Amino acid sequence: MTSLSDLVDTVFRGGPGDRMFRQYPQLFNEANLDNLLVFADGDRVVSHYGMTRRWACLGGCTVQMACAGAVATYEDYRGKGLATQLLEASATKARNDGADMAMISGGRGLYRRNGAVDYGFAAPVHVGAAEAERLHNPSLEARELTENDIDACAALYAGRSSRFIRPVDDWQWFFQSRGVMDSPCRGLAVTDRGVVCGYLMIAEPDAAGASRVPEFGGNDHTVSGALASIMRACGSKTLRFDLQEQDAPLRTALERAGCRADAPASSCTLMLLNFPQLMERLRPWFEARAGLSAARMMSFGHPEQGVFVFACGGGETRIEGRGAAASFIFRPGLEPAKPHPWNRIFPAPSLWYGLNYV
Repeated sequence: MTSLSDLVDTVFRGGPGDRMFRQYPQLFNEANLDNLLVFADGDRVVSHYGMTRRWACLGGCTVQMACAGAVATYEDYRGKGLATQLLEASATKARNDGADMAMISGGRGLYRRNGAVDYGFAAPVHVGAAEAERLHNPSLEARELTENDIDACAALYAGRSSRFIRPVDDWQWFFQSRGVMDSPCRGLAVTDRGVVCGYLMIAEPDAAGASRVPEFGGNDHTVSGALASIMRACGSKTLRFDLQEQDAPLRTALERAGCRADAPASSCTLMLLNFPQLMERLRPWFEARAGLSAARMMSFGHPEQGVFVFACGGGETRIEGRGAAASFIFRPGLEPAKPHPWNRIFPAPSLWYGLNYV
């Protein structure tokens, strides 16, 4: 396979994966061809593992993510370890290319056997028409997003403390695919006297009129004040937001209006790729949470296979297993409680996919 068109012709077009090709142009494009790993039987691709690499900001720290998805093997070729070999090859390639960790859009046994653990934070909040009307701000208007709005939307998205650092291509590809996080979506701009001050990606309503909001930008007043207009424009009876830790002001505003909030859950899985490098890239976060003196005493090592060392001031915590180390860094509420000073800096911030879903 030497070109994207060869790959698409043999495994995607005309088959069940055709929708994936159309909906995920950020994955299936010529510039990303080297990150699409396959096994072929003759001229036929029989197993595929896709990946993109994106820089991201976690609480002000720049890290590099490998985002994995579109993993599939034809039924006749399953049980031969093909997907496992592709996962391992993809992880090695991502590590060699500078990635710190892999974010995987799924929780299959394939991933968990290789050290992937639950990751992310999604707190569902459901907004009905009555609640939206209570929050309605008549000075805000909603209209369809256009490509002329990319710069304004990118600036709003860049205000989030944890986010992907997106190339403009990812925004442009939304207008090509009209899909976000596995759902056909409309993009709506929120304007105040003609100035874009927010945006929402709205999935098409289901049979009950329920829509999901896989991404939004703008402050809590802008987003909440435009919901009634947006629901009328989309024909939605209810909207579901999956809010992140940094969305606490919006969650508070929605709950005060009577919206139902569910318990948070993980949004995907994550695999550590380069532990020492990730820890160094997160050092500004450690300084912000624990202070300069404590952060400067912290060191991290991976001295032997499967052991991860967190050291500070003469003491150290040793974690066995890549999955356990990833959980120690990113998951809240673990038992036993994390010892000082790690309870001050962990869990580290997490990411939400939005337009970057693969």
